[in-house]
Amino acid sequence: MAYPQVVLCKQIDLKELYLNNIIEKYIYKDIRDLAKIKKIKKFNNLLECLANQTGQLVNLNELSNTLNISRQTIENYLSFL
Repeated sequence: MAYPQVVLCKQIDLKELYLNNIIEKYIYKDIRDLAKIKKIKKFNNLLECLANQTGQLVNLNELSNTLNISRQTIENYLSFL
């Protein structure tokens, strides 16, 4: 799948806007609908934490405490991902 508008645009700020729109319209909507995630903000916070821990071991209890999300919910989100 290609996004020519993003590739062809010369301005960085417009590229970021296009990419953010793609994320909002497709990725988050699909994830929210497919996984039946009701608290998308908490899911997004988990994704951000995981991105910051790339290449490191993930401690579910630590994530649970940091994000104020139950361990079971984190396990469900990770299972979906």
